[in-house]
Amino acid sequence: MPFPVENIRKRCADKGITLAELERRTGIGNGVIRRWEFAKGSPPFDRLVRIALELETTVDALQGTEKPAPLIEGGSKWSILLSIFNQLSPSDQDQLLSLAERFAKDSERK
Repeated sequence: MPFPVENIRKRCADKGITLAELERRTGIGNGVIRRWEFAKGSPPFDRLVRIALELETTVDALQGTEKPAPLIEGGSKWSILLSIFNQLSPSDQDQLLSLAERFAKDSERK
């Protein structure tokens, strides 16, 4: 089943930005989000988290599994990230923590 890109489009419209601008802000390649409409499966989780942070919403809202709404009006990126993390399933939390640990180890080596 294709990803519901319309949820991202609506959040972009609410923020007054285009999909192309969202892709630039989040470091996602040009046209990638639009291609998710026709792809099988879900987009990479890390990209959904970046988009959710930029649009001040949750991954669940982007996926259409909860009512889209801002998490914290005027909140810091850290408080938004924590809110998103707390809404994840335990297995997704573990996956994200593992990714963060790998990133931290890679950063220490540089």
